[in-house]
This record gives sequence, structure tokens and C-alpha cells, in this order.
Amino acid sequence: RWGTNRMYNYFTSGESESYGFARNTYPEFVVEQNPDEWAQDQLGRVGYVVINSDDVDLPAGTAYHMLQQRLGVAMEYRDPLAHYRLVYLAGEGADPETWELSAYAVVAGATIQGTGTPGDTVVAETEVTVSGITFPYQRAATVTDAGEFTLTVAYPGTYTIGATEASVTETA
Repeated sequence: RWGTNRMYNYFTSGESESYGFARNTYPEFVVEQNPDEWAQDQLGRVGYVVINSDDVDLPAGTAYHMLQQRLGVAMEYRDPLAHYRLVYLAGEGADPETWELSAYAVVAGATIQGTGTPGDTVVAETEVTVSGITFPYQRAATVTDAGEFTLTVAYPGTYTIGATEASVTETA
């Protein structure tokens, strides 16, 4: 519903004269297989993405499925997303079948760096609550031969990394 897109644009950026960009990019976006790469290409151009359950027939592995059905968190075969911060979820309860729409801020993400044993996998994890729904969010990285790791997270908060905690501010 392109008129609704103009309303979203008005409330998020104050610009609502046109929905041409969304109309040209949204159909490609919802079927995107690498939504984090898409987000990096669109930083500065796209502030928010609103996904409607009307696109329910799209297959697993698409941006639609990863964001509307999985809230950007890990799946068996996909890493969680680093450049989408859920800001609103409309629906009833924790069942993805009841979610009508989800709204995400497209973010650069915050970088967490540290050291560890080369070759080990390091996991940073936190819990996120949006619109009354709490879900786990985690990102993983492999420690390099130099003993360092870097990972990007989409949400502010306190992340547990093994026995250590890292605090990510809203401005990060």
C-alpha cells in the first residue's frame, strides 16, 4: 500500500512527497537473500524498513522471512542480522503467524572487538524486548590467527561474551 509508505516516510523522515524509491526497491528487498549486504549498500538512504505480513508467501531465506518471521535472529542455516534493529512489532503474542507488521531501523551497527584463542568462535549475546516480545539476539565471530575478533551488533545493551560483558550504547 504505497499511500501507507508515504505516511511511514512522513513520521520517520518528514519526507512524504513520493514513494518512488520504495516502490522500485521494496519488491527486490523482500526477496533479498543477503539483507545485511543490502542494508550496507543503503545506509544513509534507507532509515527504516516496514514489512507487512501480506508478503507471507515468500520463501525461507528471504529478507521477508528473516525479518518478519524470525525478527532477524539466527536460524539453522543463517547468521543473525547485524544491520536491522527491530523498533516495532504489531500483532498478538510471540507467535510469528500473528505478527501483522514489523518495523526496523536500518543501522550501521556497533562494533565489538576483543581477543581470544585463535580459531575459537566467540559469541556475543543479549536479550532484546520490543513491543512486549523478548527474544535472544547473538552474533558470532571467529578469532583470527592474531588472537583478535570483531563483530557487529544491531542492538544497544549489555552483551555476554563468555565470562565477559560488553556494553553497547545507543549512540554506538
